[in-house]
Amino acid sequence: MKLCHYLICIWIFHGAAVTANAEQAARQKTFRSMGEEVNSKMKKYARSMGTKEWTYETAVGDLPCQVGSLTKLLMQLKNERSRYHQTDEQIQEKISDELADILSLIIFIADELGIDLADSWQKMLESDQKKFQQSRYSSS
Repeated sequence: MKLCHYLICIWIFHGAAVTANAEQAARQKTFRSMGEEVNSKMKKYARSMGTKEWTYETAVGDLPCQVGSLTKLLMQLKNERSRYHQTDEQIQEKISDELADILSLIIFIADELGIDLADSWQKMLESDQKKFQQSRYSSS
């Protein structure tokens, strides 16, 4: 009975590891393809608008502007700023656009710097899990 229990535990652990590896590979593929797409669009934008080609420094400079726009929309949603007769749905649509802009800037910056966001994401999850476990044990 103990051997069977042990084998089941190994099977479950192995299955979880395989699933985690598959999820990690899928995230890497997703972030990589998103990075390529964003980078391509940024180059096309620069050519079509006649601006100089963006670098990660340019994107970092634009990031606070985008976060400011997001903040303004969130304040409108909570009636802390004038809505200019916009409905919740209209404001939420604009929030969606701003979040996508911010995400594209983050992906662009990471791509320009050669940072693997999937790997960074996994490390963050593991770090958070360790912090959670430490805080759970230290409070008892």
